[in-house]
Amino acid sequence: MLKRILMILSGILLLIMVLLSGPLWILISGQLDLKTHWSVASRESSGTAPSPDNFPEASVRVYYARSFNWRGAFGVHSWLALKEKNGKSFQIFQVIGWRLFSSQSSVDVHWGDPARYWYGEEPVLLGEITGVEAEQAIPLIREAAENYPFAWNYRVWPGPNSNTFISHLMRSAGNLPFGLPPNAIGKDYPVDGALFAKTPSNTGWQFSLYGVLGIIFSSAEGIRLQLLGLEFGWNPLRGECYWPGIGILSYY
Repeated sequence: MLKRILMILSGILLLIMVLLSGPLWILISGQLDLKTHWSVASRESSGTAPSPDNFPEASVRVYYARSFNWRGAFGVHSWLALKEKNGKSFQIFQVIGWRLFSSQSSVDVHWGDPARYWYGEEPVLLGEITGVEAEQAIPLIREAAENYPFAWNYRVWPGPNSNTFISHLMRSAGNLPFGLPPNAIGKDYPVDGALFAKTPSNTGWQFSLYGVLGIIFSSAEGIRLQLLGLEFGWNPLRGECYWPGIGILSYY
């Protein structure tokens, strides 16, 4: 009996070490700024987004960046930007939890540069659709944002949070064929309470127990296993491996 208990405890300890290996690597490798106060952390433009004056077609873009301070070792913050055909500016959609402290909806919609630093963390373009596809998606995205059921509810883990919101917009658009990164904690929190659902990319299916435990099969997201909101996975179609905290590891 004692031997069995020790084996179980050893297995649990090993699992915890594996789950935390990625976040610990991000912390000890110096990839995060743990000193700068949020009030002075950069929100400047990265200069990577195209000027709306230079292209007339409609566009929908999804971005993400590591979360501020130590939280970035575990997860990322995501947002969506759209521009209508012949539009002169991007409209940006995101959820910001601290807005609730000032009696505002957590849903933040504004016009501006879609590729600004997220409190010192560089933005990464996850994917983009343009032209007719974007024109079809834009009204669906706006409607989904207006009807987001967790506008007055925010929880960092396991959700609903900023990634839950962007996942909701992507599912509603139906034609954004790219998967949120595995460290977008909260992306699989079910907006409608369904345990089985299409993935945010709409290219596969997933089972998720409120973003805590789950499994994904999808051409965009690959094969992913979720434990306590942290994901492992592999996508042979894209040449990617997925690891908690680290996110996407491309091998070709």
